[in-house]
Amino acid sequence: MNPRILTHTLLVLAAAAPVAAAQLNEVPEELEGITVDQKVGETVPLDLVFRDEHGEMVKIGDFFRGELPVLVTLNYSACPQLCSIQLDTLVDGLREVDLTPGTDFTMLTVSIDPRETVEAAARTKAKYVERYMRPAAADGWHFLTGTEANIREFAEGVGFTYRWVESRQEYAHPPAVVFCTPDGKIARYLASVAYYQPANLKYSLVEASEGKIGDVIDAIFLWCFAYDPNSNAYVIAINVLRAGAFLTVLGLGLFWLKMRRWERSRAATAPPAEVAA
Repeated sequence: MNPRILTHTLLVLAAAAPVAAAQLNEVPEELEGITVDQKVGETVPLDLVFRDEHGEMVKIGDFFRGELPVLVTLNYSACPQLCSIQLDTLVDGLREVDLTPGTDFTMLTVSIDPRETVEAAARTKAKYVERYMRPAAADGWHFLTGTEANIREFAEGVGFTYRWVESRQEYAHPPAVVFCTPDGKIARYLASVAYYQPANLKYSLVEASEGKIGDVIDAIFLWCFAYDPNSNAYVIAINVLRAGAFLTVLGLGLFWLKMRRWERSRAATAPPAEVAA
């Protein structure tokens, strides 16, 4: 390529870069205010009533009986794209985890669309249970529909914001997963599909279970690693750093004692002339 043309092209790209970056950082108007307010430690609204995929009236508290942790998502069956991406990625990650809904944890998918029917919820459930490839998951994954007021109150209770976008005829919402303790307290969030790796999913469930699921290896992992909400991943915990510092100090102390003993032993066995010197 002609050097002058190449230089001109590079100058054009350099001038366009800040504009492109600004456009990438721009939040579309429909998504302004659509965030997840992480209410870790707070209790989900347990008294709200919904219908499950069988048409039965159920209370949210029915799924929190102090036995299993609960994984919660908020979606809707008519979602044109994001819900499918979220649930597909979630199921693909959970397939790699040696824990099963109904046995080790409970899953709740609450529809944010008050128009969604029980039949639609049942079809969506069947689709994702089939994708999960674990028939037992059907007993532990519940798809709930409800009124606008109850949906809104539940969403606010778990810090989930959403909005109907008239121009697009769809809901704007985040792809958040909420992990709750067996008694209904919020323990952890995964706020993006990018963080639905099997390890994050498993240890979020084990941590939310408060020791009710998982094995010794899992307990050791959680002692060594802590969840970092900024990176949405488990990182080396302060426990390990403290243990490493303690072992370092202990090693230095033992080395100092060994050197002292060696010096005393050397002094005791040295000839008189050497000692005097």
